[in-house]
Amino acid sequence: MRSVEYLKSQGVDVDKSLEIFGDIETYNSSIGEFIVGVSEKVNKMNAYRISKDMKNYSIFAHSLKSDAKYFGFNKLSDLALEMENKSKEMDLYYVNNNFNDLNDIANAFLDTVKASGYEGLNYGSANYHKYIWNTPKYDTWLAWYTKNNTFEEKHYIWQATSSGKVPGISGRADLNVLYLK
Repeated sequence: MRSVEYLKSQGVDVDKSLEIFGDIETYNSSIGEFIVGVSEKVNKMNAYRISKDMKNYSIFAHSLKSDAKYFGFNKLSDLALEMENKSKEMDLYYVNNNFNDLNDIANAFLDTVKASGYEGLNYGSANYHKYIWNTPKYDTWLAWYTKNNTFEEKHYIWQATSSGKVPGISGRADLNVLYLK
């Protein structure tokens, strides 16, 4: 993490977050999961948007809103709140016409994360990376559950399954392939 002052200069409400986390070390140790979670939640929201499932869309919008607020990313939180409210009203027109704003916010979020000393990745399926996400300056973590990775676009990590078995881990585990740069 570069500094708290840098995050503040980018509109991140670090002071409010530190009231919740208690200290910057706890904040820093937790933000990695949040970074990955943002793109996972937006991907799920998009799937529910496409299938016109506003109930589940609102659940993930609510989760994104809460997490973003918790970490002090208020612009992202505010947009997710608006998406949550509109989806609860079953306003598919609004959700469809404003969903691309999430790409703009995602880019701003990833810019801030990177400038703060972290590496943000754009996580999603092959279809999301081809047709939805517009964050080309960031490395891709491709979730594509297939035996052979023939995805043609550049990606840094390939998540081959979410139901792998790993000795010492009870239950299913994600299995990923990291391509060294």
